Amino acid sequence: MKCAYSGEVYDVGDVDAVVAPDFGAVLLSNNMVSQQLLLFSEPGDSSTNVFDLLESNEAQANTDVHSVPGLRPGSVRFHTGEGYFFHRQRASNGRVFLRCVLYRSNPSCPVRAVMNQDMTGFVISGGEHNHGPDLLHQQVQDLRNNLLQACRVRPNVRVDLIYHDVCRNVPREVTSRVSLLSIRPSMVRTQAEHRPNIPYTFEGLDIVLQTHQELRMSLDGQCDLYQGISGLFGHRSLLFLSRRVVTGAGNIRYLFGDATFYARPNHPDSMQLYTLVTVRDNHILPLAYALMESRSQVAYQDLFSFIRRIVPELDPDYFMTDFETAQQNAVLDTFPRVRLSGCLWHYSRAVCRNIRSLGLHALVRDNPNARRVVRLCLAIPLAPPGRLFEALNAILVEARRLDLHDQLLNFFNYLRATWIQGIGERILNMLHEMEDVAWRDLGRLEVGLAPSRARRVTSLLSDARIRSCSRQVMNQEMDILHFLSTVSWHLEGTLQDMLRERLDDEDRPPSPSRGPPPRVSDEFRLGQVNCDSLRNFDCELDIGSQDNTQLPNADHADLFEDLMEGRRDELP
Repeated sequence: MKCAYSGEVYDVGDVDAVVAPDFGAVLLSNNMVSQQLLLFSEPGDSSTNVFDLLESNEAQANTDVHSVPGLRPGSVRFHTGEGYFFHRQRASNGRVFLRCVLYRSNPSCPVRAVMNQDMTGFVISGGEHNHGPDLLHQQVQDLRNNLLQACRVRPNVRVDLIYHDVCRNVPREVTSRVSLLSIRPSMVRTQAEHRPNIPYTFEGLDIVLQTHQELRMSLDGQCDLYQGISGLFGHRSLLFLSRRVVTGAGNIRYLFGDATFYARPNHPDSMQLYTLVTVRDNHILPLAYALMESRSQVAYQDLFSFIRRIVPELDPDYFMTDFETAQQNAVLDTFPRVRLSGCLWHYSRAVCRNIRSLGLHALVRDNPNARRVVRLCLAIPLAPPGRLFEALNAILVEARRLDLHDQLLNFFNYLRATWIQGIGERILNMLHEMEDVAWRDLGRLEVGLAPSRARRVTSLLSDARIRSCSRQVMNQEMDILHFLSTVSWHLEGTLQDMLRERLDDEDRPPSPSRGPPPRVSDEFRLGQVNCDSLRNFDCELDIGSQDNTQLPNADHADLFEDLMEGRRDELP
C-alpha cells in the first residue's frame, strides 16, 4: 500500500492514496474501492485520516460475506452476520454493487456496499444504516420461503390451512412478522402459478381430472371422487361420487335429487350442478354431484345409467324430485320400480310464481280473503291420499262464497291442469311421505332417547296440531276445508316470503355462452336451491294402497313444520 503526503508517495500496501493538503483531500484507489474522494477539515490531519481509513477498508475487505436465498425464486441476499442484509443492485468490471434491503423503506436506508464477484473485498459505503440490525430477518425469510414452497407443493389446499400447518412449530416472534393477511396474496398467486390452466370444455376438464390425481382424491387420499364423463356432445355430465359413502349408507331406500344454478363454475359452460343425496338416521348424506351440460331427458338418462353402472346395488324405493318432467321420466326409465314423489317447497314456489305471472300479486297481498284462498291451495298436497280433487273443489266453493272465484279463475285452472291432472295425485300428494322419520322419532322418544336432530318447541307443537288434524280427517271427524284451513296457517310465513321474493327468469344467472335459459312452464322448473336445502326431505312412508280405509291410524305430518321452518330460514 502506498501513501502520498505533500506530493510524495509512500508505499503502505496495496492501496494507492494521493494526499493533497492544500485542498484537504485524499484520493484512494485499489481493487476494492473505485475513485473514493474524502475531504478533511484540517489539512494537517490528512495523513492520520488516511491511515485510519486504510485500516478500516482493510478490515472490511477481510469480512466474510454469506449469501442466503431471497423471497423470489433465484434471488439472493447477502449479509456479514451483523443483522444487515443487502440486495444485488448491479455488476460491473468484476465488482458487485449492493444496497441495503430497506432501500425502499421510509426513510430509505442510504447504505451501499461493493465486493468482488467471488464475494471477497466487501466494503460498505454511503454512510451508516438508519435502522438497527434485524436478528430475526433470516428466520422470517425462511418462514416466507417455506410458506411459498408449501403452496407450490399443495396448490389445491386452502392457504389458511397451509399457513397454520407451516407456522405450528415456528416461534411466535417470527410468525408475528409474517401474518396471514400480508402473505396471503403471495400464497394465492403461487398456488395459481402451479395449477393447471382452467379448461373451457367438458373434455378438457375430464383430461385435467384424469391427469392430476390430487384434484380428484378425498382429503385423506383414500377415495377417488371423480368417476368420469357420461353422455354425448350436448348432453354430457361430469360425475363425482364417493363409493365409500354409498357403501357406508347401506341399503339406500330414499334418493333426493335437486340442482343449483348458482354454484356451477364459469367454465366449462354448463347448465346446472345436480346433487343426489340420501338420508340415514335423520341425517342427510350427499352421494353424488354432477356438472351437467344439459337438462334434457337424454342427459338425465345417461347420468343415472352411468351411476347404476358404477353402483349396481343402488336401487331405491323412493325418489323425491322437483316437478321437472325430463328428470322424472329419466328416473322411471332407470329405476323402474321406484316411487316418485314431489317436493312441497317446489310446489309452493311454482304456485307463487304463477300468481305473479297472472298479475294477482297485488290482490293476494292486499286482500286478506284472497290471501287465505291461496294459502289453502298451498296446503292441498297435505290432504290425505286420494282426496286432492276434493280439496280443490272445497277451495272453489269457499272462493265463490268470498266472491273471489272469477278473479282467481285462471289461477284455479292452472292448479287443476298443471298439478292435479298434469302432475297427478301420485306425485303431488305429500302427506304419506311425512310419516316415516316421525315414526322413528316417536320410537326413540318412547324408549327415552332424544331424536337425532334438534327440534324446536314450536315445531313440536305444530307437528302435534297437524297430526291431530290428519287423524280427524282420516276418521271423518273433520271436513276437508276445515283441515286445509287449519294446517294452512303453518304456510303463512312461507307464503309471505315467496310473494316478497323475486321469482322471475331474469333472476337466474345466464349460461356463460348460451345466454339466459329458455322460459319453460312452471312444472318443469328446477328449484334454485343447493344440496343443503334438501336436509328436511328425509321422509317417506311405504303405503301399499291408496284406499283411505286401509291407511294406518298413524301420525302423518311430523316433518311438515320442520320442512317449512327450514325453508323460511333459507329465503331472504
